[in-house]
Amino acid sequence: MDYQRIFEFDFGIQKIKYRGSQGQGLCPFHDDQNPSFSFSTETGLWNCFGCGEKGNAYTLAKILEMPNPNQYLNIPSTLMKNGHNGGIRPPKTEIKPTDEIAMKQAKYTSQLPNDIKDKLDSGEHLGMDDSGRLTFHYPNGIKHHKGKNGEAPYWDGDGHCQIFMEEILSSFKPDKPIYIFEGEKDALAAPFNGISFSAGAGSIPKDISPLFDFNTIYIAYDNDESGDSGAKKLAGRIKKDLPNNNVLICRWDESLPKEYDVWDECVKTWENKNYCYDELDKAITNATEFELELPNKIGVFTVLTGKRASATTPPPTEWLIKGILPKRFNAVIAGTTGSKKSMYAMQLGMSVANGEKEFCGNKIIPKQTNVLYVDTEVGEYGVHRRYQNIKRNMNWSGDEYFNTITKGGSVMDVWDMVHNAYRYFRPELIIFDSLYNSTSCDDFSRAGQIQKVTNALTEFKERYGVSVLAVHHFNKGGNEMGLDIDRMSGAAQLKNWLEWCMLLIKTNVKDFNLWQVAKVRDFDHDESVIGLKWNDFWFKTEGVIDDYKPFLITDEKRNKWQSVLEGCSEQFDTQSWLNVFGSKYPTMTERTGKQWLKECSDSPMANKLSHGIYKKNLRLITESDMDEL
Repeated sequence: MDYQRIFEFDFGIQKIKYRGSQGQGLCPFHDDQNPSFSFSTETGLWNCFGCGEKGNAYTLAKILEMPNPNQYLNIPSTLMKNGHNGGIRPPKTEIKPTDEIAMKQAKYTSQLPNDIKDKLDSGEHLGMDDSGRLTFHYPNGIKHHKGKNGEAPYWDGDGHCQIFMEEILSSFKPDKPIYIFEGEKDALAAPFNGISFSAGAGSIPKDISPLFDFNTIYIAYDNDESGDSGAKKLAGRIKKDLPNNNVLICRWDESLPKEYDVWDECVKTWENKNYCYDELDKAITNATEFELELPNKIGVFTVLTGKRASATTPPPTEWLIKGILPKRFNAVIAGTTGSKKSMYAMQLGMSVANGEKEFCGNKIIPKQTNVLYVDTEVGEYGVHRRYQNIKRNMNWSGDEYFNTITKGGSVMDVWDMVHNAYRYFRPELIIFDSLYNSTSCDDFSRAGQIQKVTNALTEFKERYGVSVLAVHHFNKGGNEMGLDIDRMSGAAQLKNWLEWCMLLIKTNVKDFNLWQVAKVRDFDHDESVIGLKWNDFWFKTEGVIDDYKPFLITDEKRNKWQSVLEGCSEQFDTQSWLNVFGSKYPTMTERTGKQWLKECSDSPMANKLSHGIYKKNLRLITESDMDEL
């Protein structure tokens, strides 16, 4: 077997490198950063040095839930039948009837009238019991046909659903069609190579691998509703295992009586003493090739065909709050410590629940919406105080729509508890505050850890159709980066998962924050930086900020730059700056002085006129300017 192709393409092992016949790549069973999955291109054996899993190609196919895992069995060619499309199946263990069943089969075969025996050429597959019922012989069982007075069929021995005359399939040529009939009598009476199953039109044996050898399969069930539905069911099962095979369902003429079948054709042949399988020939000629009905879902994937995509218009984006929170998105509000992210999220949730007309200047949908606020940080008393303080700013009527579940700051996975809470509150919006304390994952820099969190959050959206908003943190430091999504804590997995991301940072002005939408999936968005003033437990929009850099300068940096600028002329060059810097900070390096000059010239405190030439601009950063906010 071509195990190199199988591991690369069938199993999708990533980042493979080879040393001779040994390959090594990323393990599919755990978050494998350094390839630890080893396999042999000669034997198909594999093992992972990271998680300890091991096996062969067949066991890996079973674990990955590959279709037809038997095809990956490594069976010597001397034991294989003619495999179709590369299909490989293990040889069947020959089943020998018990002495009791063998004796009965021999007896019943001997009791079969010669005229029936001659006409059907049935060998040892057919007999007649003491009551005059036909008997159909299986490897370790006998099925007694229904009685003349309508008595139900019954079994001696093994009566599980199985293939009738399976043992003669090896004599059929795989490049010729094989026919599957509804009943044993049909299979015996048909003029073509055929089989049937032991339990009628509605049942299919668990193991249909003996059919894998045949390129073309015709299904000729009885002319009735059960025959039609049974044929489609069987065709679908075969197509799932053998997608490249031709599977056709025979179509009887509409003028034929209900329940017409191959046995009726056989009786006509006996009566006329010549070939009278004309209706069967016509049904085969009119057979239609079966195609699997395309599902709406394949595992976790939703199917969107090109035809449906072209014929339909995708639904427009729906909003809970226009420009701030779309419906049914994976959303996060992330920001710096002290930016009051939790207050923002709670005001948002309470505004939606109260049916307010707007939130921070943005229109809210015109109806009250059920909101569940999941607090994992401050506990009941803290949430209660915030709730009462925010409520004072509203004409509150949202008691039936805004609900909270709250706990202290202990770290644990809260997902199952929130699913339980959903049953009681049926929210349309769930706010998780915060993401860190909602999970036991202790390292947000690892994709394997954060993936557990994103999967848990996605399940709420997909299972209930709700909107999800999570409150999250920035990494420490990096204040000069301002509103940058890369400041958000979490591996790339979190950023890739996000469909909507808002950023909120505090500034050097008390209770004045900067807000921006940092990421949107699939449609354009406003990238404006908005100034938010927080006063008396309430955020209010101040307007668009054209240049937010002055609001990021710390008092410490501003004082240091100003101390150097005061010793410089109104217009100065790089060397003049460095001279003043050296005299005021003699223990610091020239490299630090140049870095300060770059940062200062990037701020409104100084303007760069040309290469190495600068001009003071101190007035732009003053206390009065800040007080006006």
